[in-house]
Amino acid sequence: MNTTKKIRIFATEADAAKAVPPGTLRKLKIGAYTLCLANTHQGFMAISDACPHQLASLSGGTLNARLQVICPLHQKSYSLITGEEGSKRTPPAETFKVETTEEGIFVHIPA
Repeated sequence: MNTTKKIRIFATEADAAKAVPPGTLRKLKIGAYTLCLANTHQGFMAISDACPHQLASLSGGTLNARLQVICPLHQKSYSLITGEEGSKRTPPAETFKVETTEEGIFVHIPA
């Protein structure tokens, strides 16, 4: 079983939406992890910021309506849900659970 550590990244949903407006991406460094945080129509989601194809920063890319981050370097699309690349020609990106509670917005990273 994989254990994770729950890290608060924003105190409120309003703080999170101010820092990462709807439909945008933001790079977030948590310990040894650099994440791409997305504010989607289904809430906040996170994926590893390094594109598995050529390590470009996914947070410099774009977010589409299919819950995919498009890499700015070669336009590869990665699912925020599974991490899979659209054509399945590159390895998947690591995804991270994001949780919204009354205590804030949290991301779960490996412990």
